Amino acid sequence: MGGTPHASPYLQQYGHIYCYIFIWPYLWIDGSTTQAAGACSTTGSRNALSFEAVNQRSPHETSARFDDNGWLVGRVDPLPVAGAWTLLSPERSSRLDPERLAHQARRFFAVELAVAPDKRYPEGWPVCDAATFTLANDRGPIGAAEIITFPADRAAEAMTAARAAVAAMGGAGFDALLPRTTRIWQIRTGDTSAPLLAAAILASLFLAPILDPGARAIFGIKGARTRLAL
Repeated sequence: MGGTPHASPYLQQYGHIYCYIFIWPYLWIDGSTTQAAGACSTTGSRNALSFEAVNQRSPHETSARFDDNGWLVGRVDPLPVAGAWTLLSPERSSRLDPERLAHQARRFFAVELAVAPDKRYPEGWPVCDAATFTLANDRGPIGAAEIITFPADRAAEAMTAARAAVAAMGGAGFDALLPRTTRIWQIRTGDTSAPLLAAAILASLFLAPILDPGARAIFGIKGARTRLAL
């Protein structure tokens, strides 16, 4: 389960075209509804998945440990849906490319983004990981966003909530996206716009719908920009 996934030659050659033609348009839908787990542990830079906790510390605590490649060493517990912006990504990889993220943030959201800790990927990627985004614009600091990621099969609550939200809005194209979900990204809610902004940037990069805290709505990039008043 931990190795780099293999795709068919057809998907390798044409997969990006499929994503942009059939998936990207749905992410500009502003879908609102009136609505309706397990832990993942890693042992560092070998892409290892353990179903036993390596340690019990939250990745958001100051004692969280990262290896030399910036990969979390420890346990990742999914956040409650009520306390996070949850992204349903079709991208299996947990890679966070700081340059690509910074470019996406500047181009689509006019903000500066920094990732901590520094991430390197000499071989594969971690099954579960954590990071902090620091965001700022020309008016000054916006805030920090705490991010975790893990495979979708560790997110029963989030997937159930997402299906209920999509059903409540009659699908609206998101019903075609949910079965493609392979990885979950969660951003802990906070007192600034930074968490939603981080979610929007990741969504624009991974073509991932966003489930809002409490699963009251599921939406794409357009919906995120509306909520951010951009």
